[in-house]
Amino acid sequence: MKRFTLLFLTLLASFYVSSQTPIYETGVGSGDPWTGWTADSSNNCILSSIDSTYYWDFLFDTQNNSNFTSSLAKVLDLTMYSSTKFVYKLNWAADYLDYQIAVSADSINWTYIVNESGVTTAPVTDSVIVSQPVNFIVISTHGEVLSPMFPFGGTTYHYLRIFDASTNGLEPITNNEKELVRITDMSGRETADKPNTLLIYMYSDGTKEKVFKMMP
Repeated sequence: MKRFTLLFLTLLASFYVSSQTPIYETGVGSGDPWTGWTADSSNNCILSSIDSTYYWDFLFDTQNNSNFTSSLAKVLDLTMYSSTKFVYKLNWAADYLDYQIAVSADSINWTYIVNESGVTTAPVTDSVIVSQPVNFIVISTHGEVLSPMFPFGGTTYHYLRIFDASTNGLEPITNNEKELVRITDMSGRETADKPNTLLIYMYSDGTKEKVFKMMP
């Protein structure tokens, strides 16, 4: 019975994942080597390359400058979607990393849908739901190597995957839909649902999602 239950839950999880509608993907596992993305980096960058499996690697000389930055930018029209889910993975060789994802509809007014500072545990895989028109995307990082024993630092962009999240990307097959049980801010403090703020939604099945709702 336990074996049957485990198999059913595995199939159920697979159904939920497969029911998400993909819009765009690039990087590792996608078959697309970051086509159309523009890279930028600090002056101490000594290597920027996409390998055969579509990792985009940046290597930095930190002997004279312990700080380094890199960014990837692309024009990608997602304005026809009322809500999108960004799934991303990053890795780095540094004592810490700050990383952001900014989106814009007009390349003038930008919104940070991801803005993390001082992250020390690598790699990071995360996602965020965005409810605003998107036409431009910038992924940026800043790292620092504090020990002079290590003269190099690096950042690796694994992938970016975007899904249609108009219905959270899920099509339930039973009446036992997960329920929203708690909302917190990025500091873990419980809060009411509010626009123009990055929030964490916690559901009855134990799952979490980062959500950003844009309102004028």
